Amino acid sequence: MQPGQDVLAALLDTSARTWRLSDGRGSLARGTASGAATRREHALLSAPGIGPCTDRPAVALLRFDDRVTPEGGPAVELTPAFSLSSRADGPPLISARATVLPLLESFAELPWPRWRFRGDGWLLEREYRLIEGHAALLATWRLLSGGPVRLHVAPLMVARSLEGLERETPEFRGATTGIPGRVRCGTVEGYAALTLWHGGAFMPARAWHRGLAYPCDVHVDAGDPDRGAATPSEDAFLPGWVQRELAEPGAALHIVASPEESLFRNLASEQRLGTPPARTLADCLAMLDLAEGERRARWHDAARAGA
Repeated sequence: MQPGQDVLAALLDTSARTWRLSDGRGSLARGTASGAATRREHALLSAPGIGPCTDRPAVALLRFDDRVTPEGGPAVELTPAFSLSSRADGPPLISARATVLPLLESFAELPWPRWRFRGDGWLLEREYRLIEGHAALLATWRLLSGGPVRLHVAPLMVARSLEGLERETPEFRGATTGIPGRVRCGTVEGYAALTLWHGGAFMPARAWHRGLAYPCDVHVDAGDPDRGAATPSEDAFLPGWVQRELAEPGAALHIVASPEESLFRNLASEQRLGTPPARTLADCLAMLDLAEGERRARWHDAARAGA
């Protein structure tokens, strides 16, 4: 779909509904129903300890660029975005990449954000969660019906405060170490690296997504007040992408992103991965699901007893 006022209006309308996750210890994930960020604090993982100011949250994972390629069909982007388009006769214009809107069948924000996308012969669900007590995001893409489809997921990384904006720089280290199912992505001096655990194949790259715009944020150029308000934008680093074929209903791709390199070792020491601890990523996440269900059941029982 080509950028235009109709696309912008539809995307802004869908993006007016927002969601927020917290682990109770300062880690946050925030976004919109459309998936497009409209403010700079809309990011999938921000937490204290990521940046040089240990008592203030910093942003590590901005978003996922994810797309589905059905068998014999063209690739379809699942996460829209606003960007700034330069022009010679005036200030930059906001454009939108919103091919996903006709495919977005439903969105639910409770108990955590969940999207369903329906294409020609396939139905896919995506959900984001935080792991309680840790600065860690769990993202899942699951084929509900149809298929096969091939899924490509690229993390977009920044290293900044909640109020800051990232700019393209050669100092970003990128994917520094990797073993099957895990890759460590370095950022810049003073900011923590991000570890990705995944159930697919990681293809390393060094690229930048430039000009991501935040239409609901406005700043004034203090050096030239006559210019008035402007839409802020930033660049995000792409260290590579995870790909996997979802061959039949029930097949899923899981990605866990965290600055804690020993996240699963810590979860095992907390006895949250079973006894003996689960060994595969899918089994670990199944144990975390079970523990989360039990925690929510206790919370509901306590709330009902209190009422």
